[in-house]
Amino acid sequence: MIPNIVRGSDPAGLVRYLFGKGRRNEHTDQHLVCASGDMFPSFDMDGRPAASYAEIGRRFDRRYRVRERKDDPFPPDMRGKNNPEREHGRKRVWHCSLAIKAGQGILTDQEWEAVIRDYLTRMNIIDGDDEGWEALDGKARSRLVTAVAASTMPRQYVGRIVEACAKASRSEDEFIRRVRREGFSIDPRLRKGTAKDSFTDPGQVVGYRITWHSTDGWMERFNAFELGDDMRLKRLRDDWADDARSRSLAVQEWRAAMENRPPFLDDGRERHPENLSTHDMERLVSEAFAIAANLNSAADDDEYRAAMREGLHTFDMLRERYGLTQDGLWITATEMNESPMPAHVGKI
Repeated sequence: MIPNIVRGSDPAGLVRYLFGKGRRNEHTDQHLVCASGDMFPSFDMDGRPAASYAEIGRRFDRRYRVRERKDDPFPPDMRGKNNPEREHGRKRVWHCSLAIKAGQGILTDQEWEAVIRDYLTRMNIIDGDDEGWEALDGKARSRLVTAVAASTMPRQYVGRIVEACAKASRSEDEFIRRVRREGFSIDPRLRKGTAKDSFTDPGQVVGYRITWHSTDGWMERFNAFELGDDMRLKRLRDDWADDARSRSLAVQEWRAAMENRPPFLDDGRERHPENLSTHDMERLVSEAFAIAANLNSAADDDEYRAAMREGLHTFDMLRERYGLTQDGLWITATEMNESPMPAHVGKI
């Protein structure tokens, strides 16, 4: 089972997204499999919405509204520096998507319900007989959800991306550069007795630590073993090249990462289009769809040009990040600004 956990502040928007077409028409046959008792009146016997998305969102949000009336509208981890404007209800929605691996077939509703109950039981949200959650008062529920979110959300997200970087890399130095390109900090854990400014062999690096920063100032650090047994450096090295050049480059990239300098190698394998990973392509396609949606929703020429400028900025950022050339992939900002109302921004 593959979990993906995110947080948000719009319950009605989440329900609308879940029962809509998705970002790339990937949603089909959506229906409710199981839910807490207070949500069932919003759905018909087939598990499909019988109320408006807004009404379902309001039902979803009732506990938050109770807290708001008690002048406590903030999740515990959004009361201080992570919410300096003290925005009511910021990041109050905890959304976990569970997926099965390709090839595991199609599960029945009863099988999905068993999967969901098992996951919630493992997270200590329910005790397996539906009484666990209902028996908790508001404060206990809040503490439990906060603990689950803090222990799973960033780690799952970071682990998924680091794993993608590791599988796409053919050498240790490439792995370091790919991780840094994702916006993470990666620091080596040196063997005891090895000085930071004098190590000369990657064998002196026995592990690594990832530092993740959220957009609102939240920071988390994870050692490799916290991301999974398969993410330990010793295990990853089994799949990477081990020659003189790779070892030398690994030392240089570790040093650059420790000192927060740009990568030692600015034209590594990862910066060539033919070596884009699946994760890289997902990011590029997602950005392209977002830009196209903004252009299509523009109400007039001014909005269209503003969306176009924003899209061009995004494309230029991605081109710099991934090292892609213009040949058939991108139209430059200069070309686009000189062109009146272009038909399309770029192609992938």
